[in-house]
Amino acid sequence: MLFFSGLHLEGDVMRALCVMLFVVSGLLLFGQDSVSERLETKNSQQLRLFKKVSLLNLINGLHMSKEQMKKVYDLNLQLEAERVEHYFADLKVLSYVESVRRKLYKELVAGKQSDDWVKEAGRTDKMLRKCRNEGYERLEKLAPKVEKVFTDAQKEIINTFDPCTVPPNDLRKPVRAGQAPNQEKIFRALKRLRNLPQWRQRQVIEQATNRHIRAVKEHTNLTPEEERQERERFQKLLHKIVSMDNVDFELKKQELVNELMYGSPHKAVKEKKKQLERLGREIDGTLEKRYRYSPKYNRVVRFFLDPPVVIPVLRDKMGITEKVRAESEEAFKKVEQLVDCGKLKEAFEAALEVAKRYPYTKAAGKALDLAEDIAKKIPDVVSGASPKKK
Repeated sequence: MLFFSGLHLEGDVMRALCVMLFVVSGLLLFGQDSVSERLETKNSQQLRLFKKVSLLNLINGLHMSKEQMKKVYDLNLQLEAERVEHYFADLKVLSYVESVRRKLYKELVAGKQSDDWVKEAGRTDKMLRKCRNEGYERLEKLAPKVEKVFTDAQKEIINTFDPCTVPPNDLRKPVRAGQAPNQEKIFRALKRLRNLPQWRQRQVIEQATNRHIRAVKEHTNLTPEEERQERERFQKLLHKIVSMDNVDFELKKQELVNELMYGSPHKAVKEKKKQLERLGREIDGTLEKRYRYSPKYNRVVRFFLDPPVVIPVLRDKMGITEKVRAESEEAFKKVEQLVDCGKLKEAFEAALEVAKRYPYTKAAGKALDLAEDIAKKIPDVVSGASPKKK
């Protein structure tokens, strides 16, 4: 009988896991012809995982209720279902665009530039733009409903959240909701300032003070004496921060940041924050509708209306992943039965239904593969499955 120490066993398990991951990764990347392509694929995989980890940090920091998670989950399912409905129409456009660009590429390599193909390439740009706009319109319809799921305090946290693998300290605390916006950025900036050489610290402190005074004067009417006092207060506090030892800084950093932001004795400076908040709300209310719900500008939409990330994460968080998997496999068996009976049109519709109800499962992947195979054999089923124009 062989006996292993815990350390040796742990090492063996780790080596076995590494070998297994290497083999699996190799299988996934097989068929790609360059290191750059393979690294790009691996990077996209780890970025997707990073998004999931970040979302979990945000969900935990928000202390979302089960009801809130269920509402967000259902809205993402609805968005994914609408994408399934338009899948074959979008696929047709993308396939055509690819074929045109391949033809244009070959002509350009040969030193030709047919006017007909150039015009056709321009037309494909319009087709792609139309697809993107329609996709955004589908997202735009659901975005207000996602926003309504969250309280004002939760939205304040979302709007100051930076994607992260390890959550900042203030996001881990239950009392975070409803408090001042995330101050972790300020802490990081102060730490960087403390690590600079002294000559550089003096420069940065001077620049930061000038910016602070300019910002204050844009929204308040300081007298020359008040400006001098505020400049002196701000500068003196920054010099104090860079001269503290590490232990004192870590113990007092929250207090120091509050003093930096809100410690001015002048009523005009205190009023500045309120004015900026009001201005922010006014801008938010007057933004063009086209950008109001864009994930680029709207953080609630960016983090919580993203089906490839949100659906798997919330399934795990709500503890329904295995239930969904079992239901999806059972639903796909019925699709296979329809195929076996030669009922391909019915099987096509049933396959799309599996993709709508159980996205991001193996069964949904098999269902979409099967639907594509049927569409190749019976092209008419695609037009029958297209969404009806209202």
